[in-house]
Amino acid sequence: MLNLNDKNEYIDTIVDEDTTSNNTPNTIVQRDSNGNFSAGTITANLSGTASNASQLSNMSATNANTASTIVQRDSSGNFSAGTITATLSGNAATASKWASPITITLTGPVTGSASVDGSANVSIATSATPADTTNTPNTIVERDSNGNFAAGTITASLNGTAAYASELSNTITIALTGAVVGSASTNGNSSVSIATTMADSGVTAGTYTQVTVNAAGLVTSASTPTTTITAAGAVTGSVSFTDGESETLTLTMANSGVTAGTYNQVTVNSAGLITSAQNVPGSYLLESDDTQVSTTATTATAMKQFRMINLGGAVQTLTVYVSAWNSSSSGTTTVGISLDGGTAVTATTSSTTETILGPLTVSVPSGNTTIHTVTVQLSTSNASYTAYTQMLQVLG
Repeated sequence: MLNLNDKNEYIDTIVDEDTTSNNTPNTIVQRDSNGNFSAGTITANLSGTASNASQLSNMSATNANTASTIVQRDSSGNFSAGTITATLSGNAATASKWASPITITLTGPVTGSASVDGSANVSIATSATPADTTNTPNTIVERDSNGNFAAGTITASLNGTAAYASELSNTITIALTGAVVGSASTNGNSSVSIATTMADSGVTAGTYTQVTVNAAGLVTSASTPTTTITAAGAVTGSVSFTDGESETLTLTMANSGVTAGTYNQVTVNSAGLITSAQNVPGSYLLESDDTQVSTTATTATAMKQFRMINLGGAVQTLTVYVSAWNSSSSGTTTVGISLDGGTAVTATTSSTTETILGPLTVSVPSGNTTIHTVTVQLSTSNASYTAYTQMLQVLG
């Protein structure tokens, strides 16, 4: 217990007592830092406004529309009432009319207006712009006798097939087949180009000399044929070639039936071919040799030879002409002609220019089975000088 000597005196000390702002029995009430405290029931005359109360003195509360009762919200916060006179904030679920009337105005091809507050139905007196089937601005669309009308741009989801359109709903592919192939895809909103290639005609690519062309100018087949040229008769030979190639035809003279050899009498046909040949007595060119040879030997040295047969029935005389010279005018050159290694018939010159020596004669015995050898011999008078011979002609 506090011993208060005077109720106006300032209490300096509290002895053996507890104080708290909580609702604790048998303790002194002490306000918290905000000046508040908690209590169970305070019995007093309160001045001010309570933040909440469990009931009002002598008044009952309900959420129903009951006269002379306090409005109490239900668990959902709702209550019922007859007429609420107040400035309401929010949207009512229903209303008998609008707070302020509004005007409904029609514009465009159909015009008219009416004022309405929502308390009753209204009718709007209208007037319409004349309808037209043509594409006339600000007019109502009227179908013609076929159900058609004209318009500029129609913005809508269209059902059906248009006669034409700026583009297709799906992309299509245009393909070329046949002699020319190619393809391109388009939806029609722009022009397209098709890159084309010639279809294969079945002919292998290459170079040919013979082709087959159809009416369109395309090659349908091609080849390079081979041509063979064969020569027969007096000359023989053959060669094969393709068009555009260069080849050489090698010809061989056909045998005329005449044995190869040297004859002093022949028979020639109109084509210039020898058809027969024989040797008869008389003077004819038997041998000719224009090869230049030389020597520094001082004894007779064989330089040229040729072989022959005497086909005649008597002894034949060979007449020989040779050319000879020496490298020095101080020397002499000796040329000799011998038959079958016998004694030579000779001639001498000291000329330093080519000089014809002859005739030198040699007798050939008769008989057509003996082969004879005629030898040309050459020597110089001094080994310091060179002897030459070149031309040789033998007449029989």
